[in-house]
Amino acid sequence: DVTILGENYNFVVLKVASSPVYLTGGYDANSQLIGVAFGPKATNLPSGTFSYTGYHGITTNLTSAGSDGLFTMNVNFSDGTGSYSANTTTVGATGLNGNITLDNTTGELSGTNLVLSGSLGGLNLTGKTATLVGNFHGDGATDVSGIFYTDKLDFAGGFLGNR
Repeated sequence: DVTILGENYNFVVLKVASSPVYLTGGYDANSQLIGVAFGPKATNLPSGTFSYTGYHGITTNLTSAGSDGLFTMNVNFSDGTGSYSANTTTVGATGLNGNITLDNTTGELSGTNLVLSGSLGGLNLTGKTATLVGNFHGDGATDVSGIFYTDKLDFAGGFLGNR
């Protein structure tokens, strides 16, 4: 529980086991979603292709439902392209899939129009799209974290993992 500028928040904090990379999120007093992913800046970014895996979670402020699962991210640091694929299985079975781009000088990554599927809290996500933003972390970009959200912020989530 945290109070920021007079607003009360209840956050859950997740961490990559062997690194200082974190994902935190929760709801404010007005049941609005808040999510933050953070860690050290990436240094010595590699070239070539790599695969990252880890935690993926999604929530909605429409029914206060959430679900957890796993993601896989395949990236090519040489040409700045990649893909993100995730599925959840707790509470609701959902998916998020699409292409991403990465800046191989800063370690930032992003994707627009990633496609959601499944349902959460009795709400159909199929065909909704999300924007994904994140960063690689650590020496050699060994870790990754980020968030994703729909255009009206009805659904949002985050991811945290390593290679």
